[in-house]
Amino acid sequence: MPNTQATQKYIDSDRYVISPCRDDKPYFYNDTKGVPGEYVWLLCGLGVFNLIVVWLPLKMIKTKVKTDQRRALTLPLAILILTGVGFMVFEVTLF
Repeated sequence: MPNTQATQKYIDSDRYVISPCRDDKPYFYNDTKGVPGEYVWLLCGLGVFNLIVVWLPLKMIKTKVKTDQRRALTLPLAILILTGVGFMVFEVTLF
């Protein structure tokens, strides 16, 4: 019987995922460890896009709306944004 700690250390040290296939992950499509670089760039791009879509109109509204009305607008906007972020976090984890 091989040493399981040495085997696990060897599996963890490799660049690729070389652990044996199990019933919960029977496919070999994901052979690298970590988050793929495309997803990191996609996340950065979406962050910039969301800043432009949310922050820029909010800046324009700030100049046109009085302070009390701005406070009434900020809470629903924050709830909407956080709901969207929560949905995306949930959906990405189900990926």
